Amino acid sequence: SGSELGKVCADVMKQGGLVPDIVGCNMLKNAMISSGKKAFLLDGFPRSMGQATTFEAEVMSFDFCVYLECSEEVMKERLLGRGKTSGRADDNEETIMKRFQTFQKETAPVTTFFGKAAKIHVISAEQTPEDVFSATVRDIGEKMQAKLGVPADAEAPAAEASQATEAPVFPEVPLVEGSLPEDAVAVVILGGPGSGKGTLAEKLVAKYGLHHLSSGDLLRAEVASGSELGKVCADVMKQGGLVPDIVGCNMLKNAMISSGKKAFLLDGFPRSMGQATTFEAEVMSFDFCV
Repeated sequence: SGSELGKVCADVMKQGGLVPDIVGCNMLKNAMISSGKKAFLLDGFPRSMGQATTFEAEVMSFDFCVYLECSEEVMKERLLGRGKTSGRADDNEETIMKRFQTFQKETAPVTTFFGKAAKIHVISAEQTPEDVFSATVRDIGEKMQAKLGVPADAEAPAAEASQATEAPVFPEVPLVEGSLPEDAVAVVILGGPGSGKGTLAEKLVAKYGLHHLSSGDLLRAEVASGSELGKVCADVMKQGGLVPDIVGCNMLKNAMISSGKKAFLLDGFPRSMGQATTFEAEVMSFDFCV
């Protein structure tokens, strides 16, 4: 619009920053009231804890949060591709990296905020748009229908049927005999690329005698084995997809039991809320996260 507020917002966005929480919340509130509607999809909001808490205090409570989980490599590739035609000032490599930093600092904690309220639904975004949509509908469909008063059999998306017939079928991971010790310990190291996770892992293993397990190594070994599961995993990985949480968790569980150890350092795991909750439900509780 060229307003003074718009000019200031433009300058902040060019730097990869966020506009003040109350500004974004009031813009949304005005648009929501003016629409005359009662059900809203908020795209790209909230992007910080401040926005989330301000919106709930000043506007209304959130009902659902769909978190699209995607690696920085894939997001960067997509944004640079979009920048070739979008004309957006922030679709350049320098600003994209700043936006990633802003996301990790400001937006990532919002997932914890929604997780504690049991409102978050984590969906892998490293699949086709149709598959992302189908996965989202499967995850939140019943709750949405209940909220909106839509009959359960109304509008069954065609994409969902396609997903059901075309999705890869993962063979079950054969579980080894035995169980983990009751006093087993699981330690996790989290950090961005180049943060020094590997170096720290080596030192912790040496100091505490932890058994080091890499989820990536286990998956690559399964692929190299030529098993049916390995073949399916290889196909999915080639397409940039993710193997189901339960598959990765069961691979880790087998390796942990087979090792005969009781203290483990998990490298590269968990990488999603789904992996974290599945591991705690199916294997054991985490003890420490660095």
